[in-house]
Amino acid sequence: MFKFIHKTKEMIYRVEDLEYFKSYKRNLYQFLIINCCYPGTYNPNGGRIPISANNMLGLLKEISRLEIHIAKINQELGTDI
Repeated sequence: MFKFIHKTKEMIYRVEDLEYFKSYKRNLYQFLIINCCYPGTYNPNGGRIPISANNMLGLLKEISRLEIHIAKINQELGTDI
């Protein structure tokens, strides 16, 4: 019985991790869209910042790592949430 409870708690934590990483990935996408796709000036008060090519590459690598990590969690849970 204790193994079942431990396994259930572990699955709950993994689902929470999955939701966190999906939210983080969505926020990174939104950050990129807001700062790179809209024309206009980069005003510190407007919340937009210039992104260099190296920073863009780093963000895209981070998103790629997140997608791999999310896929691993989905595989562990046996779901495709």
